[in-house]
Amino acid sequence: MYGSAARSGLRIAVLLLVSPAFATGASTASAAPSAVPASAASAAGPVSGPATTAEPGAVSAAVRDAATGLPARACVRLVPVERDRYTQIYLGEWQLGRYGRCSDPDGTLLVENVEPGRYQLFVYLPYDEQRYGQQWVGRYGGTGQRQRAAVIRVRSGATTAAPQIRLDPPGEITGTVTAAATGQPVRGVYVGLVPMVPDPKYTPDVAITEADGRYTVGRLGPYDWALQFSGPQIATQWSGGVGNSLLARTVRVRSGGSTTLDQPLRGATVVRGSVLVDELHNYSPVIAFNAVTGDVAGVEYVGDTYQLPVLPGQMIKLRCDCGSGAGRWHPTGEVFSAATAVWVGRAPITVDFDMTVTGG
Repeated sequence: MYGSAARSGLRIAVLLLVSPAFATGASTASAAPSAVPASAASAAGPVSGPATTAEPGAVSAAVRDAATGLPARACVRLVPVERDRYTQIYLGEWQLGRYGRCSDPDGTLLVENVEPGRYQLFVYLPYDEQRYGQQWVGRYGGTGQRQRAAVIRVRSGATTAAPQIRLDPPGEITGTVTAAATGQPVRGVYVGLVPMVPDPKYTPDVAITEADGRYTVGRLGPYDWALQFSGPQIATQWSGGVGNSLLARTVRVRSGGSTTLDQPLRGATVVRGSVLVDELHNYSPVIAFNAVTGDVAGVEYVGDTYQLPVLPGQMIKLRCDCGSGAGRWHPTGEVFSAATAVWVGRAPITVDFDMTVTGG
């Protein structure tokens, strides 16, 4: 669960229980709920990216009203396709990559200083722009599914033209979240479009279920969307009760309308383990990622012990951001591709981290 932070100590062993900013600009454009945090969007300047020796590239695009062809305003995040970079997500972040910018009033978008590689574009809107819905950018228009989004390749020293971003009027998804075992409504569930690693000090800027289990996710383009359900003491899962977003149930959003998606939450499996670290920092998380998609599949903040609900029926990879420096992928990896995948079934499993061993 999203729990209390641990206190530091020398050479401490911790029991692990794993179970079922953008650069500033002249004008600020905040993201819609369930997409990116309000503090994360800026109208000028790309998100700072990881250090690289290659000369950066750039991405350009035109933003238009899909019906009229007139210029429109929107903000874009460049989401890496390669999973080693897609899984570079840390405390308080959405899994939307390191680069982004908002378009100019004339619909011109230019994201500079982008690390070369393959990307997909996620579009969200400033708070004062209510005419359009969020989307993944497809080759010929918007889509609600990342796997259907166009892939662009950013090359060193060059500007890559992305497909025209065609904005459509928004709709919404509403529904009720219940416990599959009891049918009772579940309060406090985070409902979003993309995975995140919530900061335990703050309430995430997403739709959160009320006491009756109800939620609403608005400002969505009129496409087929899947939702991710996460939060304290529950197993993170996509609509339809699956851990793999490629298998998630989708619902069609209609412009100006409300579509219903009710979600019975499946139970979790516990992964037990230990962490050996010289000094455990406050708010040190162990993060589970789906081994197929790279999506965040669960987060827990380490105390003397912790419990991380993980949905059974999926392969996961685990990373411990529990000491100084970069996180450790189980058992000693430095990137997602170097981690060992673990099958999560119905029975509890054990995964240990030794942060004192040099990674390799």
